[in-house]
Amino acid sequence: WKRGLLPEEDSDVMPEPLPSIPLADIAPAQSFSFEELQVFIAEAPERKALLATMVRAVLHNAATSRAVIIRDSFLNGLFWTACVHKAFPLAYARHLSLSTYQFDERNCGVINATVPGSQFTCDEAQATYQFFVFDLIDGRTSTVPVAGQGYAEAVSGWMAESPERIESFFRFTSLFSHEQAEPSLDALAWLYRCSIGDRVALDAKQRTAVLAFA
Repeated sequence: WKRGLLPEEDSDVMPEPLPSIPLADIAPAQSFSFEELQVFIAEAPERKALLATMVRAVLHNAATSRAVIIRDSFLNGLFWTACVHKAFPLAYARHLSLSTYQFDERNCGVINATVPGSQFTCDEAQATYQFFVFDLIDGRTSTVPVAGQGYAEAVSGWMAESPERIESFFRFTSLFSHEQAEPSLDALAWLYRCSIGDRVALDAKQRTAVLAFA
């Protein structure tokens, strides 16, 4: 970054592109760490299950075009968007746009936090057809399809109880060249759990899904 241009630089000539910077060279921000998110989830007993439902809603965004709308206090909205976004490895998360304060329906991200007083009504029509609504002010939550439950419950459980496990899972996902957040990520979670010796009882359909994903 520069504060200004030298006289000889102020021309119509296209500047040289900036050099690329490896992501590994950038130190992670200290705010919204997995440990901090773990504390947030533990503050209310229903938050782990609610986070799993939000993650499942994100998995159905591509197929339904329904954005996730989280209506809560401003500070809680920041934490919810961090929890949901960080439930996905970087390869997936970089495709998931988010808004930590969304006032109206225009230009929504995939994950959006809003507050009372915005133009979101979070009424039955919005919650049923337009968005995946999580209105934690008035207590209205959309019904979300069950597909994707294996992934959503795994990552929300790890985030709530063992943040080091979710980081291990993210390293495992780098073995695959897949970047679409979709219900098939159930298979990715099952693969990881099998790789670390978890007892995972999979039926024939689930085993076929795992083989197809791999």
